[in-house]
Order: sequence, then C-alpha cells, then structure tokens
Amino acid sequence: MVSIYSRKKDLNNPQNEIIVFGGLSTDTKPTNNVGNGSLYLCIDNGDIYSYDGKNETWNKIS
Repeated sequence: MVSIYSRKKDLNNPQNEIIVFGGLSTDTKPTNNVGNGSLYLCIDNGDIYSYDGKNETWNKIS
C-alpha cells in the first residue's frame, strides 16, 4: 500500500504540488495528479525515485 508522507506547493510553480510517497518497491507507483519532482521512498530496500512530470516516469535517484 502506498502512503503519502507529505505534500508541499512548489514555490517556483504554485500549480505544481510535490508529494513524498512511501511504499514497497513492488507497489505500483502513482502517476495521476503527481507533481514534477515528487519522491517515492521504497521502505523495503531504501531506493528513492523522483517523478518526471514531463515524461510521466519515475526515475531511480539512489
């Protein structure tokens, strides 16, 4: 199950909302209404993904 840890407005673009999600690496990462630069923290293996809103993809950053 994916949880939302925090939501913040992007100060440079108030229409963009940056969300920090957490869940298992095997969970389906959300793509609807996800702001560019949002993060997904995998609680089972420590991987971190950043959301690319232009291409609508999650990219592993660590």
